[in-house]
Amino acid sequence: MSQFATAQELRDFMDIASTTGRASTANLNILLTAASDFLERATGRIITSSASNTARTFSSDGRDAITIPDLRTASGVTLQSSALAADSTYYLLPARQQPESGVTVYTGIQLRAFGTYDYRSNPQWFDRNLDSPYWNLRRSGLPNDLVITGLWGWTTVPPQWKFTALIMAGYYYKRPDSLLANTAITPDGNLLDFGVLPLEVTTHIDSWRLTDHVATI
Repeated sequence: MSQFATAQELRDFMDIASTTGRASTANLNILLTAASDFLERATGRIITSSASNTARTFSSDGRDAITIPDLRTASGVTLQSSALAADSTYYLLPARQQPESGVTVYTGIQLRAFGTYDYRSNPQWFDRNLDSPYWNLRRSGLPNDLVITGLWGWTTVPPQWKFTALIMAGYYYKRPDSLLANTAITPDGNLLDFGVLPLEVTTHIDSWRLTDHVATI
């Protein structure tokens, strides 16, 4: 589970003086965890840093490049149980957003040259029998054929993610006032619409959502 801000940061952000009831530390932590997890799921990203090497499995479907969540370093990559070599039989593709600390984050992996059907574009063509005349009939690949082991996530939470998590947690904090009708009326008579997500949240999701790389089957 992820949590991009603390309960006290949420109190300060929303100018909440109370520390009990809905504003208790335990409840605010629940809201922040729910908000942070929602943002990661909605974007397909991994922001929370992994402390140790973790293996994740993907289906290549025979594509040139596969979108992956945020990877810092790879300690091992296998395709159809065959070990690949960095910058030789696989290439990590940097994300368009990068940490200010200089640690590169990758959101794609390339397994052969783009846009070519020539089996010789794959350095392991002999080991995989890609020169077989039947290769074009079975290029779709096997499910769960790509395994990447490494460190995932960012070493520090980007400020954009902390800010948006605070916005989303604040939305959750106010949401109980409008459970029955998706709206609430302030003492000044203003109508609050809780039927849609805050603009900052939808903009963040659009800006950070992972999309598939150009692929050739």
